[in-house]
Amino acid sequence: MEDKFEKELKEILKTSSEYIEVPEKISIGIDETLAKLKPKNRKKILIKKISIVAALAFVLLTGFVTTCPTLAAEIPIINKLTGINSLFNKLTSSEYGDEFKNLSKLSNVSVAINKGVSDKGVTVTIKEIAYDEAAFYVIYDVNLDKNVTNKKYLEHGIMASTEVNGKKYEANASVPIYSDATRAEFTDVFPVTGGDTIPDKFDFNMIFTGIDNLKGSWNFKIPLVKEKLKDKVNVFKLNKVIKDGSNSIKIERVTSSPAYLSMLAEFKKYEPDKYDYAMMDSNGDEYEGVDMGGIVKNLFSTDVTFFYKQIEGSKLSSISILRPKSKSIFADDFKLKKVQYLPLNSKLPVDFSVGNNKKITIKSIGEKNDKIEIIFTAKGFPAYTFAFGGGIRIYDESMDKDSKKAYDFVRPETLGNSEYKVTLPKERMVLKDSTTMVKYNVDINKFDICIGNYDEMYDEVGRISLIK
Repeated sequence: MEDKFEKELKEILKTSSEYIEVPEKISIGIDETLAKLKPKNRKKILIKKISIVAALAFVLLTGFVTTCPTLAAEIPIINKLTGINSLFNKLTSSEYGDEFKNLSKLSNVSVAINKGVSDKGVTVTIKEIAYDEAAFYVIYDVNLDKNVTNKKYLEHGIMASTEVNGKKYEANASVPIYSDATRAEFTDVFPVTGGDTIPDKFDFNMIFTGIDNLKGSWNFKIPLVKEKLKDKVNVFKLNKVIKDGSNSIKIERVTSSPAYLSMLAEFKKYEPDKYDYAMMDSNGDEYEGVDMGGIVKNLFSTDVTFFYKQIEGSKLSSISILRPKSKSIFADDFKLKKVQYLPLNSKLPVDFSVGNNKKITIKSIGEKNDKIEIIFTAKGFPAYTFAFGGGIRIYDESMDKDSKKAYDFVRPETLGNSEYKVTLPKERMVLKDSTTMVKYNVDINKFDICIGNYDEMYDEVGRISLIK
């Protein structure tokens, strides 16, 4: 049986070929809401009814609530979780780095938008937005009309920025997740830098502009309301100062969401290679760093936001500030003294002492999907920082041990439960001279794991415990 709202809606749409059926519960809720309003004319109400139906039918709400700009102050906030319907659930891996597969864990702090703007034959559609007190994560796609032949629009030819409360935020990571001849889909990450606090209600302004002489602009203004995140996001307000001689580092806060951790630090003078910042969980595992932080320079200080992959089921335990003793791994004369070598075809497991009360165990080495996988265990010290900083490398036995070209650096993945994984491509590329690259296959029988000594590489200048 039709109610009053459906009858009025159909009356308006007599000239349209479309038919909209309003679910009973939604229709009743809208009628109850509109009954409380005192509009100045009837036509204005009916237009708003259509907008409400479009918003409710088109937008599924999770961590945010979104409404049309004209309705934001006039209808009650409705909070519903999408769960498995979130597009973030599909982002389980990326050819640009496994650290971005944690985007799939943002479904509980996201909202579907599905709002598009067209210009110059190009349509940009914001599909979903997530927010976890540390960053905005936006899934959007770019579609070309048939008459648009310039494919650069689909190849990061459109750049995005956001603005909230007059503050602009830039995308520090952009992950391509789909592309074909006429459409491309991306996930951009906009870290909330400088210690900014996003209010409960705000307008999310997103501006897309063409680069390299590509014409067009695509602007969005989306009113959003933060869902209560207390069960999904933890914020640790620390304001702890670590001193190292004349250097001072103030760790202001840490946020922990289902997908990532972020740490905000204030520096009087920020030097990117001066320190490493290791975050450990209560099981002795290190959180893996992610390249999507941000830097804000103030008059007398610099605020830096660092990001880390969340370890499922973990509890943040401590933050350690480490000062490298050795030169950067990118230096031509990077070299470690206490080095141990293990052929990849060795019988396993094998234990290695890498410092005082510090041990690494190589558990398994195998070939999988044209790659070599190495699993090792380490507990109670920053094993990820140690390995990524050059403490674990891969050595080609056919080359001189003193040659930098003989070694490949690794970036391990933190698996949890004291396990880490190193993945190597089966093909290796070496710079033969200043202009020529040589490619050849990796033979598991002719390569070694090269393991250094943690105590030789790092001094701990400060530690903050988060265990109460």
